[in-house]
Amino acid sequence: PELIQDGVTGRLIPKEDSKALARAVEEVLADPSTGRALGQAARKMVEQEYSVERWIDQLESLYERLARRAARFY
Repeated sequence: PELIQDGVTGRLIPKEDSKALARAVEEVLADPSTGRALGQAARKMVEQEYSVERWIDQLESLYERLARRAARFY
């Protein structure tokens, strides 16, 4: 998944667009609950997508696939 989802886990700002960056910062400063919500959603996404358990599962799956491929050659 995308690391930052605009308006969900953060704000995406066009590169070199200082006015858009300023507007995004002003929005969060004007409504701190927005910043908290973005931060909480981002943390939840990172905990789900990048947990140690998930990486272990993916690594085990990779090893199993590689072992099956190698077994075909012996």
